[in-house]
Amino acid sequence: MEELIKLANEGDMSAQEKVAVAYMRGSNGIQQNMKEAIKYFELASNNGSGMANYQMGKAYEKGNGVLQNSTK
Repeated sequence: MEELIKLANEGDMSAQEKVAVAYMRGSNGIQQNMKEAIKYFELASNNGSGMANYQMGKAYEKGNGVLQNSTK
């Protein structure tokens, strides 16, 4: 998982998605942490990930890991 996080931090969109999902679910040896999940979903979203865009929208809608905001 360390290598995947390294790739995510270097801008690899696929790695960013995988790391975000791992933080969101608390899987692959990573403790669940929605703030970290949002961080990586946002990076992936900025790199063009539709899945990350969707997850960010759900997070803002529910206020999960971010302040609730129905306009984002």
